[in-house]
Amino acid sequence: MNSNLVTTLLQTPSKDITPQPKPVSLLRDMLRVLLAYPYWLTASILSTVLNAALAPSQAWLWKGFVDGMKANGSADGSILLKYVLLFGGIHAGLGLLGLLDRVLNRAYDLRQIIHLQRTYLARRQQEQDAQDISRLLFDCDRAKGGLDLIYKDSWHIVAGIVSVLIWQLKLAPAWIPALIMGTVPPVLIVFVFGRWIQKASSNILQLQSRIAASTSDLEKQALFKHQESFFRQSVKLELFMSSTDTVMEVAKWLCLLMLVLVNAVLHLELLPREVHPGDLVLFAMNMDSLSKPLGDTGRLYSKVRQTYPALVRVLQPQVMSEVTKSNI
Repeated sequence: MNSNLVTTLLQTPSKDITPQPKPVSLLRDMLRVLLAYPYWLTASILSTVLNAALAPSQAWLWKGFVDGMKANGSADGSILLKYVLLFGGIHAGLGLLGLLDRVLNRAYDLRQIIHLQRTYLARRQQEQDAQDISRLLFDCDRAKGGLDLIYKDSWHIVAGIVSVLIWQLKLAPAWIPALIMGTVPPVLIVFVFGRWIQKASSNILQLQSRIAASTSDLEKQALFKHQESFFRQSVKLELFMSSTDTVMEVAKWLCLLMLVLVNAVLHLELLPREVHPGDLVLFAMNMDSLSKPLGDTGRLYSKVRQTYPALVRVLQPQVMSEVTKSNI
């Protein structure tokens, strides 16, 4: 392939030519990267699960404090001291666990990126300076997000949902239907944005390669053009991702409002007849806690669409080479 043909390909308007490898083979390659460091993997999963499981404990403390205030009419110095110590101890413990979780995950993230870079260099068909730089610096970092889906995001979601439901079931089970109906429907909204997210992400990766290949003085105009396209695609991707979060947050409270109205009109008894202050505080905090992992379930879909192109480019560069040849 001569240099003129390479230049022509790089300057061709962006098209979504994301290859279609076998999902099983791609998943197998992802697992190889994760299992290359089994001790880091185990420590990271345990840390993620422990943090997610203990996070709802704050709602339990607030319920106890509010119920105690209601029963006593006020809080004397001994009660305040007790809860200050409890809140302080739990926040300190959760803070230390969070610090440990961030350090472990960061260290494991770096090991993954290094392994991804080495895998790409071992599997590439030929040396291509500009493309190799783009793959090592940009695609490997994006592909690491795809690995997070397996060892971090999925565990965080499962542990978060289970722990919130257990705490709620133990302390105020009558609010379970409202908790579920107020948080589950908004998750479905994220699937509307999935295709747009993948397309914008794929375009960004292609443009990063073109920018890396257009650094000479003779290609300044092409460089400027690619930079402007990169800017537009990045803003578009951020718009899609942020819109997903915003719409889900608004939909959560709209669903709760509809639940209250339907319950009042049809008398379905989806909400408790007597509302206790402590239970209401617990419900509000657990609704927020549950909406995060459930929201992450929807974002998981967005993340799959966003990271898929980079995973293919890094772990299966031969597939990309075949697609490129077929488009020549």
